[in-house]
Amino acid sequence: MNTIVRRLLAALAPGSSSFYVLLVGCVSACTQQETGTEQVASPPSAVLAPQPSPGLNPIRPDADSADLTQYALPQRHPVSQELLINGKKYQLQLAATADSAHMLSYISTGLTGEYFAADSNFSENPRVQGPDGRYIITLTAATGQRVFRRELKKADFYRVAVPDMVVVSEPHPPRFLGYFPQLGGLAFWQDINIPNSDVGGYIFMLLDMQGELRELHFGNQFGEGRTDCEPQPSPNGRALLTCSQLLRVGQPPLRLQKPQADIALARFLSDSTLLTIYSYGEYQMARAKDGTETMEFVVPNQLQRAPNAFVQTIQGRVLTSFRYQGYSVGMGYLVPRHYVWQNQTYYLLDEAKGLRLLNKQDPTLTQEVAFRQMSKFRAPRRPTEVRFRIENFEFYADKSHPAQVRYRRLTAAG
Repeated sequence: MNTIVRRLLAALAPGSSSFYVLLVGCVSACTQQETGTEQVASPPSAVLAPQPSPGLNPIRPDADSADLTQYALPQRHPVSQELLINGKKYQLQLAATADSAHMLSYISTGLTGEYFAADSNFSENPRVQGPDGRYIITLTAATGQRVFRRELKKADFYRVAVPDMVVVSEPHPPRFLGYFPQLGGLAFWQDINIPNSDVGGYIFMLLDMQGELRELHFGNQFGEGRTDCEPQPSPNGRALLTCSQLLRVGQPPLRLQKPQADIALARFLSDSTLLTIYSYGEYQMARAKDGTETMEFVVPNQLQRAPNAFVQTIQGRVLTSFRYQGYSVGMGYLVPRHYVWQNQTYYLLDEAKGLRLLNKQDPTLTQEVAFRQMSKFRAPRRPTEVRFRIENFEFYADKSHPAQVRYRRLTAAG
């Protein structure tokens, strides 16, 4: 979605720079919903240890395996797969169908246009329409006995996504993220978007082993405005990052959205710490001298030099903060970075300044190393150095002294 269009919609909803997030940022955890659940067999008993499922990449066995530079969802997301829960096998089936016998309509917010008009008089009646959708999650025991069948309809997503976008969206099967017993059960990602466009978002869903919907909230945007984030569990299974919230065992969700800001990045630094980076500002209506209204991008004065990057514990306590402007904005936010395991340091690139360093074991030990503080690289490479590339820069960092860095800018040919 065009940035101005996205921010224009945000201007209609004060308190957030993302229209989607405004609608859902303050939505509380979903309790048992009005949609029906068919419960047939007794669910398996809960277990205390997290059990990685086929949905998310396997967690490495070391005590602290979070790495914000590496984590990504697998490309494949089958609609039928076998799960092993509490030592028992289950079959998970995911489906979605359009129900053209039941048409829905909603007044356009400006996000959906005349192509989806409910009638030929869109200028007078700016209402869009689309078929209802059914999103079905079925869990079956190895014996063939159904554990539960959960069905949601488009109306269930109205309060966590832009309603007119939900109405015109084409139903897609939910995407299975994993089984997280400490957090309540089975997690899913549901995409809702305007057909043939990159305008939309991902909705996070958490179902318990009875098929009851325990959590339903906006997770991330689809294209422009997308947070540099993937839904990810902490290695010990006691927290789950959904990109807009952090779910914790025995605690209420930690909401990450801030007023007048987009979340540029949200990722685990370690088993117990999280890094969030924000892009401050929003488009606002302004009146020109000739009386016409225009859109202006405004960063509030109090935020122009304020820290926008925060290291916090999963309990929500901020350990340190700093200012970082190195992210790029294209089809989503991107924070260029690299992790050097030899010195346990994250290197975040700011092409205008240099590198921001974060120590994995103690992220309060953060510092900025400007390009002017680095030496230009001249061969040979030293035995004590680790070479890595970020964007069009090649860096040589000392294994024992992370801030001792040499660099060179690469040519277009690399």
